[in-house]
Amino acid sequence: MSMTDLPGTQLVLQLQRIDELFNAPDADPFSSRAIDVLGEAGLDVVWKRMVRRWPQRPDLQRVIVQLPPDQLRPDLAETTRAAWQRYCAAKIEDNRQQRRFTTRKALRLWGYAWLILLFALALMVLFFAGPLQFLPEWLRAILSILAVYAFALANWDALDSLLFDWAPFVRDNTTYTLISALDIRFEPQRGTDSQ
Repeated sequence: MSMTDLPGTQLVLQLQRIDELFNAPDADPFSSRAIDVLGEAGLDVVWKRMVRRWPQRPDLQRVIVQLPPDQLRPDLAETTRAAWQRYCAAKIEDNRQQRRFTTRKALRLWGYAWLILLFALALMVLFFAGPLQFLPEWLRAILSILAVYAFALANWDALDSLLFDWAPFVRDNTTYTLISALDIRFEPQRGTDSQ
């Protein structure tokens, strides 16, 4: 028994048309086909299965696409494999662009946070060593705390984005790289669901 024959290493997708691999059918909770119940594209089902065990390497190695016999063509495996890999490559590139955009936005926010810090420090100098010393001490203290709080809040958002927002993009790109390498097989459906 090979690794791809072990339980859990294969996923069977029952489709009515090959385009359901990429395009979600309408949701139909009355259907007996799992892909119709939530109205998910076949590749979305594969993706969810792959990320279920994240960050462990998924055990899925083969996708078996079951189609009505009249949908099977001699060139179907080759054209589907090419489309599958193009789709994964496009998703990976899109994620890279989104990650770059998110990082640039976080760095810009971090720059604004430091501007707020400079403003807060300037206010404190004005409050305690400058012309605004005439204000009551309690008011100067409250305004200083608010200025520091504004910096901390702006800094927190920027650092949170820099430290954590990259992780979903890395997870998705790793997943799409693994999906593009999956073995895809085609089989005729037996006893198709009448819909």
